[in-house]
Amino acid sequence: MASVFGRMTESVLSLLGEDALLRGAVPCKVNIEHDVQLVGMDAERAQSRGDLVTNSDVITLAKRHNPKGGDSLKFTGTGPHAGRSFRLETMIEDNGYSRRYIVIETTVP
Repeated sequence: MASVFGRMTESVLSLLGEDALLRGAVPCKVNIEHDVQLVGMDAERAQSRGDLVTNSDVITLAKRHNPKGGDSLKFTGTGPHAGRSFRLETMIEDNGYSRRYIVIETTVP
């Protein structure tokens, strides 16, 4: 069953993702979401309680690429993010097949 979920993850990323290079050498497909609202526990009432609520850019990529915080990611190809570079910061989800990270855009000379 695990192989089915692994193939499903790859299939979704191939449809929704853009070409990228992880750590400058590992080709992968990555989905990026901009201005994702991240909140603490009990997210539905967090804002009304005065909990910290932030907006961040978040990427999703296959776990098989072994991404880690601090890794660089550069979009390649012809997608809307082509040529832009990001650094993986904090992992916010690992479902066993993909990982989601908060990312920070970096400039590469």
